[in-house]
Amino acid sequence: MAHVLPIVRHILVCDDIRIDSTNRQKVSLINLLSTIRSVSEPTFPHLYPELCVYIQLTECRGVGDVRLQIEEADTNTSIFETPTRTILLGNDPLKRRGLSFRVRDLLFPSPGLYLVGFWYNNLKLVEETLLLE
Repeated sequence: MAHVLPIVRHILVCDDIRIDSTNRQKVSLINLLSTIRSVSEPTFPHLYPELCVYIQLTECRGVGDVRLQIEEADTNTSIFETPTRTILLGNDPLKRRGLSFRVRDLLFPSPGLYLVGFWYNNLKLVEETLLLE
């Protein structure tokens, strides 16, 4: 039987993720981000103190290796990559599985478009754009 890839239902970039300690299915995303405007002087490189990414999957089965990578869209130069982590996805393809990533002290070298990519077993399943001004 061929391995079935999970389906990404959502990938959201935000300032913070809060998960209810009594019910892990209740997730609050704080300050959704699509654009970050540098107001520091000089404006670039820009150090963003903390950025979070929330990913929701379905069609989950078994175990998988996941990671997050952020790269400049024009050059495909990686500016950040999490270590790969192995996660247990369960075996209920109807259940939604949430994953969160927290990135501290992210240095954006220049203005422009960045791609936030989610990788599963060395395949990029989805990416979201983030504009730096």
